[in-house]
Amino acid sequence: MTGSTVTAQAAPTLMEPRLLVPLSLLALYLIWGSTYLGIRIALESWPPFLLAGVRFLCAGVAMYGYLRWRGAAAPTRRQWRNAAITGVLLLGLGNGLVCYAEQRVSSGIAAVAVAVASMPLFAALLHGLYGRTDPFPSGLWTVGGEHLRAAIREDQQH
Repeated sequence: MTGSTVTAQAAPTLMEPRLLVPLSLLALYLIWGSTYLGIRIALESWPPFLLAGVRFLCAGVAMYGYLRWRGAAAPTRRQWRNAAITGVLLLGLGNGLVCYAEQRVSSGIAAVAVAVASMPLFAALLHGLYGRTDPFPSGLWTVGGEHLRAAIREDQQH
């Protein structure tokens, strides 16, 4: 065996993308998916928009405290304004409406509706806004129709 070399393959570590990506997605699915169950449980004793507001307030205080502890500069007045606008929209149109809807549908349906069904809709919208000259690609109508069909089926089952 002259001139030949044998190389041993090292065992994959957690920092390799082929392991890190699936583990990250698993963590995302478990953590993000469990929030819908947590919302469902919390709705037994909290009104939906108050629940969403308290969640946002706790998360914001925790993130602000952590970043200040790490030495980040305090936000400027303009950054506070932009964050407030974003927060109001997310609370009123995003998480607040999810909390409101979970009073009437199961947490599993809410998770599927938000995570699975809405992502193609937003992807199609963003693709139209940033990737093409046509802001409403034909796929958007298909996705919108599927949303409408799912809503009608859910309504008919109750």
